[in-house]
Amino acid sequence: MKQIFYGIDFHKNTSTIYASFQDGTQAEKPITIKSDRLLEHFSNRKGIIAIEATGGSNDKALKLREQGHVVKIVETNQFKAIGINGKKTDYRDAEALTTVLRLNAVPEVHLRSLYARQLKSLLKSREAVVSTRTRFISHIRGTLREYGVVFPTGIENFWKFAGKGIAAIDCGYVKESLEMLLEQCRQLKEQEKKIEQHLKEYSKDDPRIGRLKSVRGVGDITAYTLVAVSDDVHRFGNAKQFASYLGLTPSVSSSADKTFMGSITKSGSEMARRCLIHGARSWLKTEDPHDKHWVWAKNLEKNKTKNKAIVALAHRMSRICYAILRDESQYNRNYKSKVEAVPSQAS
Repeated sequence: MKQIFYGIDFHKNTSTIYASFQDGTQAEKPITIKSDRLLEHFSNRKGIIAIEATGGSNDKALKLREQGHVVKIVETNQFKAIGINGKKTDYRDAEALTTVLRLNAVPEVHLRSLYARQLKSLLKSREAVVSTRTRFISHIRGTLREYGVVFPTGIENFWKFAGKGIAAIDCGYVKESLEMLLEQCRQLKEQEKKIEQHLKEYSKDDPRIGRLKSVRGVGDITAYTLVAVSDDVHRFGNAKQFASYLGLTPSVSSSADKTFMGSITKSGSEMARRCLIHGARSWLKTEDPHDKHWVWAKNLEKNKTKNKAIVALAHRMSRICYAILRDESQYNRNYKSKVEAVPSQAS
C-alpha cells in the first residue's frame, strides 16, 4: 500500500485537507470540512499528517496520534518563509504542507505533553490576573493624584494608603467607582494566591521544580514556567540550543567576511525569558564574592552596562537550568570560585 501524506490547513471553524503520494500525485480530492470533524475524517485513514502550529493544533495533533497517525506540527514562521507561489488560499497552504512533508523538509514544532500545556494554562491565567490588578492599581493611583492624594510607591504603601485616599474624595460617584476597583484588586490578589496554590498542588509530584529552585534567582513561578516551556529538555541537543530557544542568544548578521552581533533574538517564550531576566537581576543584587557566576556578571557589569550583565547572566542561568534538567541534578551553591573576587562596595 502506498504511503499517503496529508497537509491540513487548520482553522478554528474549518480545515482544508490535501493528500498526495510520494511522487506528488494527488491521493484524494482536496476537501474542506468542519474542524471538529477532523478526527472522524481520519478514523478510517492512515498516513503521515502535517498540521500548521496554531491555536488548538496541539490538541488535534495529540488526538490524531492517539488514533495511530504520524503527526508533525509545522513551525509557522519558517513555513511562511518557504513561500507559496501565486495567490494564497487554504487549498495552496494545505498543498504546500503536503509538499514539505513528503520531501522531509518540515520545520517541525515539538508537541507538548498535556501536563506541560495545563501547567502553562495555569501560568497564563495567573499572568492575566496579575496584569489586570496592576492596571487597576495604576488607574487608582493616577486618579487619586488628580485630587492631590499622593503616597509612596510600592504595593505595601498602596494597600496602606489607597483606602484612606479614596475616602477623602468629595465626589460620591468618583469615590464609589474607585472603591469598586479597589475591591476588585483585593479579589484579584486572592485569585492570584488561589492559582499559585493550584500550581503548587498540580506540580507537587514533579521533582524538576525542586531541582530548578536550587538555582539562585529561580523561584516557584520561574521553575513552573521553565518546565512548562521546555517539557522534555532532551529534545534540545545542548545548552546553547536551549538558550537560543528562549531567545537569550545574540542575533547575528553577516555579509561577506564580516559578522555583526546584535541584541538578543527575543524568540521563543517571552514569559520564560522575562522570568529568567528578573531572576538574574535578583542574583546580581546578592553579593557573594565566592560565587563564580556572580563574579563573572559583576565583572561584566564593570566593563559593559548593568542591563547587559543581567541579560548575560540570564543566558547563563538558562544553560545551568538546562544542565540540571538534563542530568537530574541540583545547583551547588557552595562551589568556590577560582576567579578573582570583585571587591565589595562596603570595603
